Amino acid sequence: MADEISDFLADPNGENFLRLRTVVGASPAYEAASEGDERLAELIAAGDYDQATELAADLMPNWLLSARVHRLASVAAEGTGDSEAAARERYLWRACARGLLLAGDGTPERPYPILHVSDEYELLDVLGKEPTGQRVVEGREGPCDVITCDDGSQVWFDITVSLRNQVSNIR
Repeated sequence: MADEISDFLADPNGENFLRLRTVVGASPAYEAASEGDERLAELIAAGDYDQATELAADLMPNWLLSARVHRLASVAAEGTGDSEAAARERYLWRACARGLLLAGDGTPERPYPILHVSDEYELLDVLGKEPTGQRVVEGREGPCDVITCDDGSQVWFDITVSLRNQVSNIR
């Protein structure tokens, strides 16, 4: 995983994002249904930045490609006064968002390849889109979440890896 992380951090393009997504998705630490990002948001809302910073570190590598978790981790680091860590997490937030945007285009032909459902909503926020509905459909390569937005557009997300992980954890 170290090579894929280094490649992605050096050049957060779509190809490197997909390579790292494959490695993270196959990792025993990957848990699609984890609610760690919600717990992180709760700690930040409560002003418990020290505990939030610790939790952010504990969420890796499961949430390594989550722009949302890195954005929240930057807020937590800023809250502790660690401007260097906050800057690093902001870089990771931008890298994850950029990698995701370059790995797909949100169409049925090239859905955005996410690892966690919250990644969908973080990316919609980046795109300035307001979701109004969600449905699961069978895409060209497997299951996809299709989010309908208030402007009438639809944004497609490849959930193959996360769905496969959830099914294997049930068995």
